[in-house]
Amino acid sequence: MNSRLILQARKALSEGRVKKIKVEGLVADSKPAELFVVESRDRKRLYVVVPGVYCSCEDFLFSVFYKEKSKACYHMIAVEIAIKEGISLKKEHMSFDELYKKLLASL
Repeated sequence: MNSRLILQARKALSEGRVKKIKVEGLVADSKPAELFVVESRDRKRLYVVVPGVYCSCEDFLFSVFYKEKSKACYHMIAVEIAIKEGISLKKEHMSFDELYKKLLASL
């Protein structure tokens, strides 16, 4: 794995930019869905991460998906490190509408 990506992932973790969010109201009368997000360095964008599968960032789309230069972006690596090492992540609760607005604002 690319050492630069690992360093970026560890930095995101140390800065508290990797979070686990419980989203209420995704499906009526169901328990909240949990998902991982990573804030950008400037904290203006929010990237949704499905561990080992997907990230909503541009680097995932171009470097991982299209060009196949790497297997993951640093956002995915940060989440994977947190899971493997049992790192406690900041947890937030928000409604689906709040999450939707945050994601739209980060485009």
